[in-house]
Amino acid sequence: MSGYQNTPRRPGGSARKFDPRLFENPGGRTADFGYGVLKRCYNGTFNTAEGYVRSKLRHHVDPIDNAPCRMDVSAHTFVVNPDCPDLLATPSAFWALVDSSVWKDDQDLALAVTLWFPNCKSHHLSMRAATEFAQARLADDRGLCVQVVAHTPARIGHSGDFHVHAVISARATNSGGLTTYARDLLGQGGQLKLYAEWLEWKATRAADLIR
Repeated sequence: MSGYQNTPRRPGGSARKFDPRLFENPGGRTADFGYGVLKRCYNGTFNTAEGYVRSKLRHHVDPIDNAPCRMDVSAHTFVVNPDCPDLLATPSAFWALVDSSVWKDDQDLALAVTLWFPNCKSHHLSMRAATEFAQARLADDRGLCVQVVAHTPARIGHSGDFHVHAVISARATNSGGLTTYARDLLGQGGQLKLYAEWLEWKATRAADLIR
């Protein structure tokens, strides 16, 4: 992945795109960190967790467990918590369960976080830092599962910056399946809380990887 470098941004420019599927950035814009909540229905759009993950993987047919790195997808992995049962420890099984467990139109399905790395020259190390953060702070600490997908627009001739998507389950998982919601991240102040945790992680745990 390190063969593709970020294109310098225009002064004041932004690589972000509005996504009508998401309730985005309720805490305001945060530097190199995008946040959105994926609900079953939002602004007239009907969403599924699996469909959203497929859109990030650029893989719209066949099981998502076998998604290749194609188009601008340069790496991806599925992060599970230690108590997640084996039967749910694959993207296909897990996201299908999330979608089948919906009982109301405004139900939260997932958090969609995007991380940019404007000062990092190694895409591999950026992906590693994002994955380790997802494992420690989201899976191990909160019991959540996370689909991590790296996009390198230069692979398909686009000028956008390299970035990593983290699709985070709205509910924790234990040996019995889905459990409680991650209220500290989904509720008021959740965006800024997660942003602060990511900044702390970069500064103390990943500085040698992505400085």
